Amino acid sequence: MFKQILKLNTRRFPKRIIIKNQLRFYSNGAINNKGNTSTVNYSLILSVGLISGISGYFISQKSNSNENSNEIITDRSTTKLKDLKTPIYATPEELVQGLIEIKNLLPASCISNSESEINSHASDPIKFVPPMDNERSDIIVYPETIEQVSEIAKICHKYRIPMIPYSGGTSIEGHYIPTRRGVCIDMSKMNKILAVHEDDLDVVVQPGIGWMELNEELDHYGLMFGCDPGPGAEIGGMVATSCSGTNASRIICWK
Repeated sequence: MFKQILKLNTRRFPKRIIIKNQLRFYSNGAINNKGNTSTVNYSLILSVGLISGISGYFISQKSNSNENSNEIITDRSTTKLKDLKTPIYATPEELVQGLIEIKNLLPASCISNSESEINSHASDPIKFVPPMDNERSDIIVYPETIEQVSEIAKICHKYRIPMIPYSGGTSIEGHYIPTRRGVCIDMSKMNKILAVHEDDLDVVVQPGIGWMELNEELDHYGLMFGCDPGPGAEIGGMVATSCSGTNASRIICWK
């Protein structure tokens, strides 16, 4: 996608200074308000505020401790590891049944369990972050439509089979290493440009399109896509990893 720079007009609000009563503060804690003097007990105000804050803290902690320990707390910006459930994955029998249903869903040309393809989908070409011996997908699938992706996801959810999205495979940080095995979903066959909105600087694409192929098409419109993480990178993987590139310092990086 392109990042459009919008020029926003900032509204300047006039400074409204409203002074009804001139207040004068003295070191003894008194306030002079046009001759009316009243004593402010700052110690009392501080004590009340401190007690209220401490009480609120302990009440919230007690409320959290009474929650069901099996439920994940969702009203926080972060979740502690101790609050997370341990994932339960498919049994060997469930895995076999799930793979059978996936094979019945897709044509034979969209499924592979060859050793070479399974290995190539387990790590980057230069083996910067090599996988462990048991970190290999059970099967590689190449969906061609959104509906096929949806059905694959439903089957994997039904049998608790891990899913590993794969788009381009140029990442060197180990993003797509199948640490829990499962089904690797390669998006390379979904590589179409669906629409180019020239006036909006907006383009609609499928996740398997490469950024270099995209720029070849955009060149006809006098446009370009700024992110350039490396040859072979595809949009789906670029989105997933918030990619950057040599042009990022001047044009754009993914956000």
